[in-house]
Amino acid sequence: MTTDDAGPMVAARTVKGRRLVDVARDLAPQFAPYADEIEREQRFPEHLLRATGESGFFRMLLPAELGEDDVDPVSTIELVETFARVDGAVAWCVSLANAGCSLAAGLSLDAARELFDADPLTNVAGGPTSIDAIARAVDEGWLVNGRWTFASGSGHATLFLAAAEVHGPDGVQTVAEGEPGAGLPRIIVFFMPRADIEIEAGSWDTLGLRGTASGNFRATEVFVPERFAFSFYDPLRLTATMAPASPFAAIALGIAQHALDAFADLSARKSHDGMFRAQGAPKLRELPLIQDQIGRVSAELMATRTWVYDLVGQQWAAQVDQSPLPPETRAGLAVMSAHTVAVAERVVDVVVKQSGTSGIRHGAEIERCFRDIHTVATHLGASTNAYGDLGRRVLGVPLAPRIQDPATSAYLLARFGQPSLA
Repeated sequence: MTTDDAGPMVAARTVKGRRLVDVARDLAPQFAPYADEIEREQRFPEHLLRATGESGFFRMLLPAELGEDDVDPVSTIELVETFARVDGAVAWCVSLANAGCSLAAGLSLDAARELFDADPLTNVAGGPTSIDAIARAVDEGWLVNGRWTFASGSGHATLFLAAAEVHGPDGVQTVAEGEPGAGLPRIIVFFMPRADIEIEAGSWDTLGLRGTASGNFRATEVFVPERFAFSFYDPLRLTATMAPASPFAAIALGIAQHALDAFADLSARKSHDGMFRAQGAPKLRELPLIQDQIGRVSAELMATRTWVYDLVGQQWAAQVDQSPLPPETRAGLAVMSAHTVAVAERVVDVVVKQSGTSGIRHGAEIERCFRDIHTVATHLGASTNAYGDLGRRVLGVPLAPRIQDPATSAYLLARFGQPSLA
């Protein structure tokens, strides 16, 4: 692995990771003038889509065996935060596209190259969850019918990632004994080109993150070649850089900082009486109460950012050294997303309150931050359930029983909500 100088507590960031962070700092501000358009059209403007793809932001987590240099998790969350400081929807799409392309590790190298080598604009929407689909074996592949939800980036995605239960003449098939996931319903994960699926128009009509187009898509009698599919339970050939550094923390940090930056600009122009040009009226930023409130939430955000980067850095160092994570680091990682999103919500809520009606007008930066962060908070990845486990650990109370088999855990997560196959 090519690296630069390492710090005392974490592994070195990779050269490619640092380079992409620099590129993100240049590219991200170019999205700002198009925020309303992205939210309305639910896709990137064509020139920014091309710039994002050609810079490599849609393929950071492709397996290293495909010739991609490593991008370390610390750099990954920093560049995601960089995009989120401009537009949370853009950061979300970049993050989820990489979650999708990382699963190319389940394919043969030749199949993965066939999907990803031809065009740098290749990017993935969807994922192996919310399974409401059936696959039947046919010659050299699968015939798939189904419907899937939460296809973030569907407005501009070229590939769609999905999963389906395998059915035979007698109904759902189960995994054979001796194989990963033995006894569980057999599930395949697969990639489909955009031309083979139908996007449900209007299926992503939400409070925030509207520009992500995280709606639904369908497939009807679609043939999936065997080479583009793999078992849901098979261990993936993941590289060390694919450590589960959650994007939710990075996105939340960026949205909260965006709100603070927007308020700093507003508070320099808006007077205490609400008029922007009132003679002699103090500006919002000159009021001690507002200084106190902004100082408090800024300190909380700064502390949380330091904590997040330290946790992910420790995780990366353990991956590189192939050493176990300390229990306190594992506990921190378990609550990292939920806690960071909660802190970001508090920051944005204070900013909105201190902005007056300027913070709730449709199209204002602060108003968009408010909608986006509260939408992030509804995601399962930001669930506060992990707080209980941390509390039990701190208090010395035995943890609640957990399903130990990773395949079973993965299956239950994929089937969360028990969607009907009828």
